[in-house]
Amino acid sequence: MWGKGFWRSLEKYLETLYVSGIQHSHHLLRVRCLNAAVKSAKIAWAFVELRCTFGGRSIVPDLTVFCWERIPRNENGGVANVFALAPDWTLEILSPGQSQTKVTKNILHCLQHGTQMGWLIDPIEQTVFVYAPEPPTQFYDEPAASLPVPAFAETVRLQRVTRS
Repeated sequence: MWGKGFWRSLEKYLETLYVSGIQHSHHLLRVRCLNAAVKSAKIAWAFVELRCTFGGRSIVPDLTVFCWERIPRNENGGVANVFALAPDWTLEILSPGQSQTKVTKNILHCLQHGTQMGWLIDPIEQTVFVYAPEPPTQFYDEPAASLPVPAFAETVRLQRVTRS
C-alpha cells in the first residue's frame, strides 16, 4: 500500500487508470487527504495543476507541493494567484501520447530551480521515476520497493502498487 490518506487516493487513481485502459482525467487525483495531514500542521500544501512560472518559463505539473513557508501570499494573507517559484515537490502522471521527454525536462527544470524532488509516474509501465538533486535519478518497478519522499514528508513511507 502507498500509506494513508493521499497515498491511498493515488493508489486508487492508478488502479482506475489501469482498469480504464488509461483513459482518465488528472482531476480525479485527490489531494484532500494529503492536505488534511500537512496543511493543518502548516507543513505543506498540495495543489493540482497549478501554474508555476520561474526560470524564464511556466509549467503546470499534475501535482505540486509547496512547503508552508514558501507558499506565495497576497496582501490579505490568503494564497496568491501567481506562483513565481519552483515547487518543493512536483509529481507528473504520464498520459497516453504525452511526451516523456517534455515531462522529464519540466521536472529537471524544477530541480535546477530548487525543487527537492520530482516524480514521474508511468502507469502503463507501472514505474515511478524519482528525480532529486542527489542521488541520481532512480526508478522503482518492484512492488515491494519503498519510494523516497522529500525531507518535509519523511514520515510517509510509500510502496508502489500493482494491479491484480
